[in-house]
Amino acid sequence: MYHDVTERVRREAVLETLHDRTWAMMTAETRREVCEIAVETAREALGMDINGIWLFDEGNDEEEPALRPAASSQQAQELFETIPTYRPGNSLSWAVFSAGETRVYRDIDGEDAYNDDTPIRSEIVVPLGDQGVMNVGATVEDAFGESALSLAELLATNTEAALERAERERLLRNRERVLEQQNERLDEFASIVSHDLRNPLTSAEIALDLAASDCESEFHDNIGKSLERMDTLVEEALTLARQGLLVSDPEPVDMDAVVESARETLGRPRRSWSSKRISRTSRPTRSDSERCSRTPFGTRSITRART
Repeated sequence: MYHDVTERVRREAVLETLHDRTWAMMTAETRREVCEIAVETAREALGMDINGIWLFDEGNDEEEPALRPAASSQQAQELFETIPTYRPGNSLSWAVFSAGETRVYRDIDGEDAYNDDTPIRSEIVVPLGDQGVMNVGATVEDAFGESALSLAELLATNTEAALERAERERLLRNRERVLEQQNERLDEFASIVSHDLRNPLTSAEIALDLAASDCESEFHDNIGKSLERMDTLVEEALTLARQGLLVSDPEPVDMDAVVESARETLGRPRRSWSSKRISRTSRPTRSDSERCSRTPFGTRSITRART
């Protein structure tokens, strides 16, 4: 009776430690950090002194896929001169990774081990999904019972979840870095274009003022309005360049309204355009209605659709 109570208390303490370490893994920033926490947890909380984690590397045109060592306990490092890299068909670890099922080797002798002279006599190998494997070893035969297996699989499950989260965070950080670089390039482009386009517009406006002061003409007002429209289009094109081409929250767009707004921007009489020609030949559109109508997209569409 006393033994049962003591064993239950010990197991509850182990589970509480696993819970705390799982939280630490879930907040780790890198996969390597996750592996280091998991290896230390297996050693300290589960009493599995010889353990390690290998992560899957899909390889490339020059190298085949492999399971590469990511973290290992101090005793494992002392036991092996070099922590091996496992490749297809050369180890028990790769066999477990390929099968996706935990295997317990109670006696390594006779098994297709990576090293026939290995000091490991018994071993638990647990897959970490498509992330890799976790190995727990001992230098004596039949060292692991059902309780050890259960705890090793629980730790492996939590480690797999933390590794997947760390990988998602890494991809997200990479995406954010790429977007930041793109925004910097777009802003630089917008600044250059603004300078290159506004200079001739300013020259044209000055020339128009001089011409208007020299003589009167019915064309001056139209030219002035055209220059104002050009200035507006330049500003909106620069805004579009800085915002990027993607619409984050698209919604159904009324193409007739877009056509009307663009016609007003161009100053075209109604007889020179056909909303039916555009709206009836266009598929249902989801976009940003405001950006459609106030950027060069709409005006180009009208210009090309004139009858």
